[in-house]
Amino acid sequence: MKLTRLLIWVIIAFFALKLYGYLKIHSSGDVLAYKHFAAVVLEDNAFMIERVAADKAFAVQVLEKQAQRMDRFGENSILFTYYVIKNQSLTNGGKSSLISAEQVSRVDPPGATSFLGESAIRIRHRVELVKEEGNWRVVKFNDLTTP
Repeated sequence: MKLTRLLIWVIIAFFALKLYGYLKIHSSGDVLAYKHFAAVVLEDNAFMIERVAADKAFAVQVLEKQAQRMDRFGENSILFTYYVIKNQSLTNGGKSSLISAEQVSRVDPPGATSFLGESAIRIRHRVELVKEEGNWRVVKFNDLTTP
C-alpha cells in the first residue's frame, strides 16, 4: 500500500515538474514576443511586424520574403498554428535572447473540412531578440522557407 502511494506521488511530481517547465518557458517575455512576431508574419500584418521588429529596415526585409513563406502553404487553409520551443537562451545579462523553435500549422487542402487538419506544415525558426526599454524586439528571424 505504501509503495503504491509513493509511486503515485512520484508520478504526480514528475508531471507537475514537466508542466512547470513548460509554463515557465512559454510565458517568458522573449518567447511571447517571438510567438507574437511569428503570428503576425503568418497573418502578413505589416503594421504589427513593424511594431515588433527592432527597426523598420528589418521589418521591410521580413516583408520582402513573405511571398516565399506563403508559397510553403500553397492553397491549403490554415486551421490553427502552435509553437514548439526547442531551445531558449538568454545572453548579455538577460538583454538578448536566442530561440530555436518549430512553427506547426495544421492545414486542410481545398474542399476538406476536418477538425484538426489533414496534415501539418512544420517550419523551423531561429530568432534573435533584444530587450529595449523593457520590451522585446526581434532583430533576426530565419526560417527554412527563406534563405
